[in-house]
This record gives sequence, structure tokens and C-alpha cells, in this order.
Amino acid sequence: MGDRNRITAWFIRLIVLLLIFICSIFFMFLLKPQYFIEDLEEYVENTILSAIDGTLNIGKIEGNFINGFNIGPIEYLADTSVIFSTKGIYIDPDLSRSAFGTIVLSEVKIDN
Repeated sequence: MGDRNRITAWFIRLIVLLLIFICSIFFMFLLKPQYFIEDLEEYVENTILSAIDGTLNIGKIEGNFINGFNIGPIEYLADTSVIFSTKGIYIDPDLSRSAFGTIVLSEVKIDN
């Protein structure tokens, strides 16, 4: 019986450590997404460029999932013509719906 209690206690500790690790990664992603921004920036550029012809220049992406993101400056060029240009865009994601796999933005502001 003593071995079974030790194995159960070890298993419970392992599960608690795993949950702490997962929660830490989750909160780090929400509050400090700088660690993931480069991947996010590359994903956004590749997704948009696959849908359009031309060049897309995206400046810095700053912020987090709680307070929103500031992106800018942004410039879209087709050949040598400027099609779209902005000083920045503010995006505030809606986390309550994102938890279910749907990307929803609660606020988008374009600073021109």
C-alpha cells in the first residue's frame, strides 16, 4: 500500500508541475508576446503577401493580447506605386472568442 501512495503522490506532483508550466507559458504569451512577435509578424506578412501582388512593409509590432497591439508604419506597394500607407494600426483582440478558435478583433484604429 505504501508504494501505491508514493506513486499516486508522485503522479499528482507531476500533474501539478505540468499545469504550472502550461499556465506560465499561457500567461507569458498573453502578457509578453515579444517572444512570439517575430513568428507572428512573419505569419501575417506571408498570409497577406500570398493574397496580394506587391510589396508589404510592416514596421514594429508592439503590445500584448491584453492591452492590444500597435503595428506600424505599414506600407503596401504595387510596382513603384504606393497603394496603402499608414503611420500605424491599433488592434485589440477579443480574447473571450479567441479561446474558442475564432479570431475576433474588438477594436481596430488606423492612424493616417
